[in-house]
Amino acid sequence: RSTLFPYTTLFRSATYDAPESTFLVGDAIKVSPVLGPLKKDETFESYFPPGRWVDMDTFAVVAVTNELGGNITLTPRTTVKKHLRPGYIVPVQYNETAGTRTWANSTDQLAATGINLVINRDADGFALGKLFLDEGRNISEIDRAAYEYYEFRLTGKTLQKMTINTDHPAEGGPSIASIVIADAADLNTTEHACALSRSGVTTPLSDPEYDSETQTLTLRAADGEIDITQFAALHFAAPSDRYSLCDFYSAGWHVDNSTFKIDALNATQVDRSEEHTSELQSPI
Repeated sequence: RSTLFPYTTLFRSATYDAPESTFLVGDAIKVSPVLGPLKKDETFESYFPPGRWVDMDTFAVVAVTNELGGNITLTPRTTVKKHLRPGYIVPVQYNETAGTRTWANSTDQLAATGINLVINRDADGFALGKLFLDEGRNISEIDRAAYEYYEFRLTGKTLQKMTINTDHPAEGGPSIASIVIADAADLNTTEHACALSRSGVTTPLSDPEYDSETQTLTLRAADGEIDITQFAALHFAAPSDRYSLCDFYSAGWHVDNSTFKIDALNATQVDRSEEHTSELQSPI
């Protein structure tokens, strides 16, 4: 659909040439095709609405500050130029070895390849995306609602998963290989991350990987991949953060076991003349 479609206020005011030559795939990915012959090293222009758009191949940021958007000069590549819209999450499937990506491009490869969630936050630090999983072999899967359908939301430093299709039991499809947050210079000091399962178990992830060249923050499981069916939420934090959902004690309080009296909780009658309450102490 037209790139301008989600930006209704721009329809009447955009004065740029040929904004119809660029388009959105779904809600999130802007495609900038080359529509004519170009000489070697020749560039072309493409219209971008306002915001910080992320190149899906290099993670470079196209920052458009004009409230009406503007034409941006792009350099052609061997692949079509595509940018992730601010405030969105998209799943992509590839294997990466020594910095080289091998994309999954068949039904069998997709079923055997982990999912990478690529995130481009908006100005408020929020991003939203959906993930649809089926076997990809029979249209009856749609008719029978025999598919997995999830929504992911990043707010601040917490990524949550919500199940949209609750009628279909998850059957262990592809796992989450990585979460890649682009345009993440503000997250360069991220030190730890953890995942929360649907059963309430918190598991530490491997050390967050910040790439200063691409300005991306990558989060992965410490061992293998993250089971998407059991995944409920993920949280990451830096040393400067006052609170961390991965660290209970960061809330500033803990129970002092030396003064905590379990008998007081088990007693059928409590003598309130005695003060035998537990002490809450701050580690700060």
